[in-house]
Amino acid sequence: MKKRLLTLFAMCLCLASNIHAEDLYLVGDGTIIGWAKESSYANDDRCLEARQPTRMIEIRDGVYEWTGLLKHGGEGFKIVRDKGMAGYRPSSSNYSISGSGSSTYQETNDYKWNPTNTDWQYYTITLNTNDQTLSWEQVTPTLLEPTDGVYYISTAEQLNTLAFMLRNNVNKESYNVKLTA
Repeated sequence: MKKRLLTLFAMCLCLASNIHAEDLYLVGDGTIIGWAKESSYANDDRCLEARQPTRMIEIRDGVYEWTGLLKHGGEGFKIVRDKGMAGYRPSSSNYSISGSGSSTYQETNDYKWNPTNTDWQYYTITLNTNDQTLSWEQVTPTLLEPTDGVYYISTAEQLNTLAFMLRNNVNKESYNVKLTA
């Protein structure tokens, strides 16, 4: 009986590992990573690694979310699939975003969404492939504050917040961190 249960469990794990959501990334000069695909290693796996800070997370079936820093850029940003540049773009050219809003998207043009803010601002970007919309909201995340120049980390939530701060570190700041638990 134990052996059958273990076999069934192993089969379920194999089936679950074959389910694969799309890997989606924000790219463009409005993001902290820029146009990583156009780098000298564009067809190399290192390009995918470079885009990790802008990877979207599937929060439910067909709905992806990302929170991070965006600013006004010459071209803004678009959302691309996996390692390529194919993906999702606004339905019209020069689509400005600010505050909160939403728009429909297409997959056949080369338009970009462009934040209107000239300094780095936090946004939550949500792509819904079920109703073909992209929505955005300017947010103020709760960040960690150092004590005497040290960031003390004692919970998983604080560690996640620190990771978020490091991924969005546009000023290339150093962090003095002490794990306390």
